[in-house]
Amino acid sequence: MSGALVFKGTRVPAQTFFDHLDHGGTLEQFLEWYEGIAREQLEAAGEIRATPASRH
Repeated sequence: MSGALVFKGTRVPAQTFFDHLDHGGTLEQFLEWYEGIAREQLEAAGEIRATPASRH
């Protein structure tokens, strides 16, 4: 996927999930629309996104 971060075992870019949330979508909708992605993967992605980037 041209170096894009995807959900393991899929070709679905993580950015697709983030864009979905940014436009008011729900986790449940995303799970319905994209087979092969587990709820745990989406929850982990949401947690990572919410964590401020560490500065070194």
